[in-house]
This record gives sequence, structure tokens and C-alpha cells, in this order.
Amino acid sequence: MPRTAATVRDIKPADFIAAYAEHLKKTGLIELPSWIDYAKSGFHKELSPYDPDWYFTRAAAIARKVYLRQNLGVGSLRKYFGSLNDRGAKTEHFQRAAGNNIRDILKQLEEHNVVVRADKGKGRVITSKGQKDLDLIASQVANAGAADERMAVASGSLTLGATRGDDGACLMLSGDDDFSSAYATAAKKGDVTISAKVLSEGSVRRDYGLLLRVQDWVGESFRWQPKTGYRCQVKTGRDGREDSTLALDVLGEDGSRSTLASTSAFTLEPETWYTVRASAVGDRVTCEVLVGDWVLGSAEAVDTTYSEGYFATWNFKDDAGAHWWGDLRVVDAAPVRRLLRGAR
Repeated sequence: MPRTAATVRDIKPADFIAAYAEHLKKTGLIELPSWIDYAKSGFHKELSPYDPDWYFTRAAAIARKVYLRQNLGVGSLRKYFGSLNDRGAKTEHFQRAAGNNIRDILKQLEEHNVVVRADKGKGRVITSKGQKDLDLIASQVANAGAADERMAVASGSLTLGATRGDDGACLMLSGDDDFSSAYATAAKKGDVTISAKVLSEGSVRRDYGLLLRVQDWVGESFRWQPKTGYRCQVKTGRDGREDSTLALDVLGEDGSRSTLASTSAFTLEPETWYTVRASAVGDRVTCEVLVGDWVLGSAEAVDTTYSEGYFATWNFKDDAGAHWWGDLRVVDAAPVRRLLRGAR
């Protein structure tokens, strides 16, 4: 397939910001300040942003803004990232965003020659190197669009490209009160690792997880689970209570369900991003749930029921609130070679 050349102006803002934020994080161009755990995006905000990567997202959004509109300073950017101050029964007023994180990000972008101070102190402008780097990320996003075409909604209702709050990330939002929602690969695969971030809105009391090697999608939607495959299921309990668990199930063609492995109880909170990750490589199936880098639960088993199938995100119906999904990754994995003693 021929590659498409694109600039920042050609890409949806949420898509570009998510990709460039990931680039800033992986390359270390933006370092988190020591006060990041205590910082808020504005004094009118009650809490810090829920997304642990919000600083990289803000940096990407600032770089994009300077690219599109030259001579922007801290004051102008504070206006751009500001929002209404919820004052209860009183009239809402617009409030500028905090300036300290914006100032720090601009300094770091300057150090790496992405932006530079304009003549006569009129804010910052994008450098030729910065423009080249941002356009390169934009081209990568444009050419990655084909990956989205290889996945489709297999059950329920999902809104793609949704955004939550002011973090600008490109997300997926479930919204079906009657059926489970699943976003699946369009073709069957064999050895794959699948991972995604997920947030339960309002309450954690709706199960979610990942589906592996599903044989087929019978009908348009399913209420609880597909007829076949493996399921990495986060069995949610009560908000803030240590009564949630992780289970790895195999779903039989006869409608049966057997638990291959499960974990001890752990605590889940609403409005918090968790990572679910699962893999099926050869006859080994694994799944785990994490908060940040901390593993809350991990389960694995050896099973030969299914060797290939569809891979998907999965969440139970949204009668108690929506599920937000982000950073979905489906990666082909090489099968593990098991050598006999003495073999080379």
C-alpha cells in the first residue's frame, strides 16, 4: 500500500495529540517534574487529572497549538486550555488553566529545539526541526488508519474517537444498556497479545476484559459472552472494596464455561484508568490487570481448545455507567519454541 504524506493540519486533533504524546513519552523528550503528583491543570480543578499520562498529552497539545498558530506565549495558552469554573449554584465563570505546567513544557520543548522564542519576546514559534518532527508523526497517524479498518464492532454499541474532559486523547466509549460491547479484529489470528486501558464511569460494578480466539460472532450482539473462545474477565466488586477478581475462562461450543485460572481479590475504583492485557501464544493463555505499573492480578493456563480466532475488547452492558477504552494494541506474537534437552 502506498504511504500517505500528511501534515498536522490533515489529522484529527485527538488522533495527532494521542500519537505525539506517546512519542514524547517513549523518547523521553518530556520529563515529568518532581511535583507532578500534586499538580492540577488549574486552580479551579478539584483534583489532578485521572490520566497518569496527562502531562505528555498536554505537551503534545501545546506543541500542536504552537505549530498551527505562531507567537503563542504562556498567557495565550492558559486561555486556550482554560475551562468553566463550576461554582455550584452560582453562575459559571471562565477560568484560565494553570501556567506552571505550560511554562515547564515550553522550556522542555525549547531545550529539544521543537519551539523557540520569537523575536521581540512575542511568545514561541515552531522550529524547522519541530515542524518536521510533528509532520512525521502526522504521516504515521495517516498511514496507521488502515489498522482501524482491520477491526470492527462485533457486539453492542461503541463510539470511536470520543474524548473525555480536556485531556484530548482519542478514546472509545461503550454505550449499550442491553448488550455487551466488543471491538474485534476483522480477521482470525493465531498468536496475539492484546492490551487496552479501561475506565469505568460512575461505578466499577460492570465486568470488562478481553476476548481471545473467538470462533465466530453468532447474531448481531450478545448479552453476556460469545459462544466460543477464551475470556480474560475482570470480575468487578464494589467501589473501593477488596472484592474484585480476575478470571481466565474457556467458553465451549456447547455453551459451557470453565475457569482455567483466577486470582485473589483486589480493589478497584471508579474514574480510574486500568490496563488489561492478555495473550494467546501456542497453548499458553495469560491475562492480567494493572494500575500504572502495579499488577493487581495475573492468571495463566495451558489449554489446547482453540488455536486461532478473533481478538477483542469486551465489557458488560452499560446499565450502571459507560466504559471508556484507550490505547488499544493488538500485536502478533511469535510462538514460544520449546527445545528438547540436547536440541539446538
